[in-house]
Amino acid sequence: MTRVQALAALRNEWSDCKRCGLCERRTQIAFDRGASHSKLLFLGEQPGVNEDETGKCFVGMSGQLLDATIEFVKIDPRDCYFMNPVLCLGMRKPQTKDLKACWPRVARQIELVDPLLIVTAGQISTNLILKRKGGAALRPIVGELHMARFEGQVIDFLRPVIPIWHPSFVLKQGGGTAEEGDPTDLAATPTEDEFIKAMRTVKAVWRRLRQEYYGRRA
Repeated sequence: MTRVQALAALRNEWSDCKRCGLCERRTQIAFDRGASHSKLLFLGEQPGVNEDETGKCFVGMSGQLLDATIEFVKIDPRDCYFMNPVLCLGMRKPQTKDLKACWPRVARQIELVDPLLIVTAGQISTNLILKRKGGAALRPIVGELHMARFEGQVIDFLRPVIPIWHPSFVLKQGGGTAEEGDPTDLAATPTEDEFIKAMRTVKAVWRRLRQEYYGRRA
C-alpha cells in the first residue's frame, strides 16, 4: 500500500468517528491539507467553521495568515502538510479525553507522512507532542528546537519539533476576528513581528534538515 493509499484508508477509518463528544457538532472531519510527500508538518489546534465545511485543515483566517507567513519567510508551500490533534469542530477547546481519543490517529498520520520537522502551532498541540502539563506557558519555548518520541504502528521514531503560536493569536492581537474552534487563552499574545520571527526560525531549521535529507539521498 502506498503512502497516499494508507492515508486515505486512515481518513476513511476515522471519517465517522464518535470516540469523543466533539463529533456531535461536526459536518465532516477535517483530516489534513497538503501533499502526503511534504516533509514540513504543521500541527494546529482544532477545526473551525471553514475547516468543518471543507474537510481541510487551516483554510480559514488563521490558515490564510499562516500561508501568507510561510510565503513571506520563503518556505515553499509545496513542502507543507497541515493537520490537527482533533478532527472535529466543537463548541469548546479539546479536553484531555478528546486528545487521548484522537491520539492513535495523530500518531499514525504523522508516521505515514514521515516529516523531517514538526511545527506545533499553539499550546494544545505543543503540550500534546512534548508531553507538557496543560497549564505550561508557551512563550518561553516558542522557536526552540525539541525532540519528541512517537510510538508508531510500525516502528518507534524521534522527530524534531519547534513550537510556534497559533496564528489566531496574532489575529486577535491585531484586532482580527477569532475563528470558531481557535484557542481562547490570550495570555502572552504575540505580535505579528514575533510570529514572523518564530517562523524564520522554522525556516532556518527546516532548510538545514532538508539539505541533510536530500544530501543523503543524492
